[in-house]
Amino acid sequence: MACSAAACSATMYSGPKKPDSEVATIKFGGARLLRLDGSAPGSFAGGMTNEFKVLPGVHTLTLSYEVNPRYGSPITVSVSVEAGKTYLTQAFLNGNSWTAGVVEESSGRSVVR
Repeated sequence: MACSAAACSATMYSGPKKPDSEVATIKFGGARLLRLDGSAPGSFAGGMTNEFKVLPGVHTLTLSYEVNPRYGSPITVSVSVEAGKTYLTQAFLNGNSWTAGVVEESSGRSVVR
């Protein structure tokens, strides 16, 4: 795990650390991470991580509405990510419910499958 004033990141693959050009970064914005590929955040970063380095490919995220979890049950989404890119979770409130999204940060393109 590596931390700076701006971010605390965890590496979510085995083996030696890879350069950012070979991994994808997932940042958590409006939706809070409950599980990443079946693992709870506390199991790999003490619950303090706000971004994760993952290998390119398909990943499963279980998210909750960050501001107020009473707005509904957690949502699980499958995302497809590419090396060298950064992705941001999103949450959209619709009355008493919410929906989740994940976009490629620079283009705003949805990567939810």
